[in-house]
Amino acid sequence: MTEFAQNFDKQLNRLGKEFQAFFNKFASGAQEGAVPEFFPVADVIEDNEVIMVLIDLPGISKIDTKLTFAEGELRLEGTRSSELEEDKANFKLRERGSGDFTRTLTLPAGADEKSIKAKFTNGVLKVTISKTEVRKSKTSITIE
Repeated sequence: MTEFAQNFDKQLNRLGKEFQAFFNKFASGAQEGAVPEFFPVADVIEDNEVIMVLIDLPGISKIDTKLTFAEGELRLEGTRSSELEEDKANFKLRERGSGDFTRTLTLPAGADEKSIKAKFTNGVLKVTISKTEVRKSKTSITIE
């Protein structure tokens, strides 16, 4: 399988999982008393030297998160706790999600995993990753 096909397959699988999470969230919101899930939103910005990822994490402490990088994917896991005692609150409207969450972002080619730096300030996680040169070698092969 070519590199393009592998990346396309990986992106398609990730997109399918995100659609499923979205529809599950929508369906659970239709049920009375259901707790909405929390899903952090993100921006990925790239220039010639750096990939920057900004993820909004309102109401979450950095000790409640875990960030990993493997095979070109940045994965954020964590928990957003509710500020209220669920069984004692008399909700008239409930849109703020809580609970465990996972967000996986496939990063552009060339992310240097040894250079990853993460900083959490005012509810925003900022991840910066230096880029390495993506080498696509071409080799001539002598046919015998």
